[in-house]
Amino acid sequence: MEVYKCFAESYVSAKNSHAILDQMCEQVAQFCRSVVDVGSDWLFDFGEGKAIVRPVSDGLLLWIAARDLIVFHGIRAILEGKFHMISRTSHTRVEWHPSSAVPFNTIQSLKSPSPPLLRPSQSVTKQSWP
Repeated sequence: MEVYKCFAESYVSAKNSHAILDQMCEQVAQFCRSVVDVGSDWLFDFGEGKAIVRPVSDGLLLWIAARDLIVFHGIRAILEGKFHMISRTSHTRVEWHPSSAVPFNTIQSLKSPSPPLLRPSQSVTKQSWP
């Protein structure tokens, strides 16, 4: 079993995320040992690292685990490069966040909290959400 030391995850906004992911699977496969459909997720095995890409309604969730920084940056470059080529959006910034061995935990915790439910007697006041 491979021991990974580098973990990161990201969210990228994209219209038609399923179509983009289908094309990414075809184009990234040439760099991988295997590409496996695991439910709604796609697992890319690069040998010394792996990536999971999950389509969501408004984009893609990306997660990388790698043996070291060199492998991590290689996987990151492949995923970002193919995403930009397929989506034709070079201006979309892919912001990576430190992660763990559990995919997408960081992204879930970064999502803005839902506004509290109001009782009928309460009025809405201006609030800033993180």
